[in-house]
Amino acid sequence: MTGSESTQERLEPWSERSAVAAAMFNPALVAVIIAVTSNQYRATAGLAMPWPLSFLACPMVLHGPTRSDLPRQSRTSLASWVSEHEALAAGFAARARNMSPLVCEGVRFGLREGLLRVVDDGRLHCDEVPSVGVRAPADLRKVVLGAGMLGRVFGRTGDPATIFATLRVRP
Repeated sequence: MTGSESTQERLEPWSERSAVAAAMFNPALVAVIIAVTSNQYRATAGLAMPWPLSFLACPMVLHGPTRSDLPRQSRTSLASWVSEHEALAAGFAARARNMSPLVCEGVRFGLREGLLRVVDDGRLHCDEVPSVGVRAPADLRKVVLGAGMLGRVFGRTGDPATIFATLRVRP
């Protein structure tokens, strides 16, 4: 992408997106993932989540194999999780890069709809986490639960640079 291209130019128009892609990567779902992750990050770290972590949370919880292997306890360190899941970590940078325009779209949606807000030094905050009821599809509940766990793990890890380095991704 050149400096003059915008992120929006890399996204297909809604009319050209497949039904599956539109459902899995819709801006509302991406905004909810970011909101839940940021909420649990704040609950763990005591401050709002740095916005670049949004670009890591979404590809982790929307990728089925990664989501199903996320830590079961927030005490699990990110470094130990990555070392135990080398195959998942190996392809993560490409997934994160490919999802970047979708994450931007989701952040814009979340900000516009009031689900997310920017506080402090550019951190993302969610005042009220949307609930996912028991009637929601099981996959949706798993995505939201995964986002919460990831927020707690990120919150325990702390420094975004450490999180990016551990996942072998450059911001």
